Amino acid sequence: MKSTIYYVFYLLSCLMLCCCHESNTIENTPKTSKDNNPSSLETLFGNDTTTHHNNHHSTWNEDDNEGDNEEENEEDIQSAINSMNTHFGEPAEDMEPLKSASVILNVKNAEEFIFALGSDVTIIIDSDEDIDITEIIKKLPEYNYKTNMEPGIYTNYEETLLLVGITNLTIQGKSENPERTHIATQTWYADVISTYKCSNIQFRNLKLGHKVEEGGCDGGVLYLDQTNNVEIDNCKLYGCGVNGLTLSKCDNINVTNTEIYKCSDYAMSAADTCNNVLLKNCNIWGCANGFFTDKDVQRIELRQCQIDVNEAQVYGNGPLRFTDTEWYQKKGRLKTED
Repeated sequence: MKSTIYYVFYLLSCLMLCCCHESNTIENTPKTSKDNNPSSLETLFGNDTTTHHNNHHSTWNEDDNEGDNEEENEEDIQSAINSMNTHFGEPAEDMEPLKSASVILNVKNAEEFIFALGSDVTIIIDSDEDIDITEIIKKLPEYNYKTNMEPGIYTNYEETLLLVGITNLTIQGKSENPERTHIATQTWYADVISTYKCSNIQFRNLKLGHKVEEGGCDGGVLYLDQTNNVEIDNCKLYGCGVNGLTLSKCDNINVTNTEIYKCSDYAMSAADTCNNVLLKNCNIWGCANGFFTDKDVQRIELRQCQIDVNEAQVYGNGPLRFTDTEWYQKKGRLKTED
């Protein structure tokens, strides 16, 4: 009898020891969560992991990339980047280089610049001072879209420098350093330069933006409307400016070796049947949002560009193709290449 009781007591003791050991194992096991171990696109882009353009908003918080989780975050970003680099529309077609007009005008200040503008001319800006067009624009006639005025140089109700019906025009800084040729406005609600029904326009070696406190603008930098065959090369389009580049009903826009940065809305917006827009070897960083394309655009491509991962956002319902894109973070903690 005693042996039986002892045996039962022994079994109960063993059972209690096993339960205690299992409980300690569970309590001491490190907890894992999606926040600490990001393992899907959902961590980067919310619940929408398809990266479609139906008002898709994606952000990357630099604070999330610090500490012990840096490697995991880089892996997840790379997964998202791989997805974005492999779809969305047809590639843009390379445009034949435009030829500059043989009539060359050298200008040194804002007044000379404004009155040199026109068709079939190459303007070379050689000035150590900013080309501030704020006041000289007020002397231009105001364009009325309803009366279909003649081609020429106008302003509009927003006090924007407006080129209407101009063809074969080159605006170029003499120095290859765009910092040396700064065209700016102090009018916070105006675009710096706008074109309407123009063709064969070149912008080279220029820095364009607003002399307004950063984030204080309601106007963009370059606004091209119903304008075809445009080259923007070795330029800087900066904020203060809402959009770096705004396109509406444009064909054959070629942007190369250009920096778009610190704009308060989009780096680029393309809408209303834009076709064949190529940004090549451009550096895009620090903008509040990335890109907007609507459903009517075709062949919009960023090729061999360097883009801050914060500019990976795409808005609207239209296509936008990333090809051979180098994504990075401003602080240099992430740099990947496909």
